[in-house]
Formats: sequence, structure tokens, C-alpha cells
Amino acid sequence: MKKEEFIKITEKFAKGTASKKEENIVSTFFDSLQDKEVNTEITNEARKQKMFNAIKAKTVKQSKKTTFVKIAAAIILFISLGTFVIHTITKETIVTYATVKGERKNITLPDGSSIFLNSKSSISYAKEFTNNRNVTLNGEAFFKVTKDSLNPFSVETNTIKTTVLGTSFNISSYPKNNAKVTVNTGKVKVQMITDLSKQLFLTKNQSATYVYGSSNLEKSTSNSNNYNAWTKNTLWFKDNNLKEVSEKLENWFNVKITIKDQDLESLKLTGTYKNPKLIEVLESIKFLKNIEYTITNNQITILKTKKEEMPM
Repeated sequence: MKKEEFIKITEKFAKGTASKKEENIVSTFFDSLQDKEVNTEITNEARKQKMFNAIKAKTVKQSKKTTFVKIAAAIILFISLGTFVIHTITKETIVTYATVKGERKNITLPDGSSIFLNSKSSISYAKEFTNNRNVTLNGEAFFKVTKDSLNPFSVETNTIKTTVLGTSFNISSYPKNNAKVTVNTGKVKVQMITDLSKQLFLTKNQSATYVYGSSNLEKSTSNSNNYNAWTKNTLWFKDNNLKEVSEKLENWFNVKITIKDQDLESLKLTGTYKNPKLIEVLESIKFLKNIEYTITNNQITILKTKKEEMPM
């Protein structure tokens, strides 16, 4: 494969738009680095530099530094299983934390703000905040922002931008899904990335929702504690369809769920599961929605209940 083709694939991988085949290509490259005794946790500068040089040699020429930053981010993201540092050509140090399925992580920012990162998510920010405190999120996180009236705090995802001075709020914005901002304390401003003039101001127990593929933000009132229940190790569903529930379970328990019958995807589920266990949740859904499921290793298949034949 030509280097240019590999670059395109890793860029798609970083954005979450790669196909299964393309994901396997990146995974194979990752495995080849591991086979060369590259440490899975980057703990000192020497190891970081070794990783940096290894990926650089594998992917791009010296003249393609801008592209290299994106590619290195995509690959080190998984090699370090959560943390990596990249020095860009502007000498600004960008720190990125990431979680895999089944993992959650607490992060403290340079200004003292805290982030609780949900599973299958990533967060990036400058190692040293200057005039503005800017963070990039892919996935879901709960924020407790330190007050600083002179330096606003902003979070950008693929679709929305949230700006605050000091508050606590939850953002859920996974690729190709609806985005939702819910405020616990204080006041925030939510804008659409594609049109910053479209904005909403939110206070406690208010939410802004961007429906994927639409062109507007929707404002609503809700109990904010429900939307950050995951930070207290609680799964909460409110009229979520079975497809949405399955995606949450996949991320929470690091499993793969296949819904065998398409008409089951629209089944609605409401429920709260404290300190959830996978089998208990599946048994609950089975009872409530009259479905069946099978488990093979970490693969779960959900299917319709077989109707019993009437005796002749």
C-alpha cells in the first residue's frame, strides 16, 4: 500500500469514519509496532520520542508534518491506551486522553477544571492554557469548570461548541449521533459548529440537543442528574430505542451487540441500573420487551422470542 493511501485511512480512523477493513489495516500496523517491543504505556520522554519517531518513519515524509500530527494522534491513541502528547510545528504541546470501551477516566486540566471522560471517548487540549481555555471532545464527558471571568472555557465537538465561565455540565457527542448538552450548575452557551449564529443559552436542568443531520438546536427542560448518572456508575434510559440502548451497553461493557431483527430496533426502553451487570441488564430487557438473546464470548445477539406452536 502506498503511503498516501495509508495516510487517508488513518485520517478517517481518527475521525471515526473508517470502514471495518480500514480499521483492520490500522490495527495491523499497531500490532506490528507492539511486536517490536514498543511499550503500551508511554511513561517518559524517551519512550514518547521513540514512538513519535517510529510512527513518523512509517507514515509520512518530513515535509508532511501537519498531516503527521493527525496520523500520530490516531495511532498513539490506542498504543498508549489513553494518554499521549504531541508537539506540533508551532511548538504548542497538545495533550490527549482517550478511553476504550468499558473504561472511564478522571482528568484534571491545567486550570484546575475536572473532566470525567466516558467510555470510547477522547479529549484534547493545550498543555498550558493561555488567553482561552479550549478543549476538543469526541464522545461523552462531564465537566466541572473552574471559574475565570477573564478566560472563557469552550468545548468543541464535530457539531457543537459550548462556552462557559465556570459551571458543571454534561456533553454527549459521539460521531454520527445526536449531540446533547445538559447543565447541572451555572450558565452555558451552545452553538452549532457550522453556523455560530445559531445559539442557545442554558441554565440548570436545561438541555440543548442537536439532531444529527439537522440544521438547528433544540432546547428542553430535564433533570440534569439523569444525564450524568453514568458518572455515578449508573445506566439511565428514558424512552431510548433498543438500538441506542445497545450502543450504550457496547461502550459500557466492551461487547458487540447485534440486533437480529430490524423491527426490534425501535422498541423503547426506560430504566435505571445502578452498578449494572451485563447479564442483569439483558435479563431485564428480555423480561420487559419479550426478546431473547445469545452470548458467545463478547458477542451478543438479540432476537425475537420464538412463538410456541399450539398443540394439535
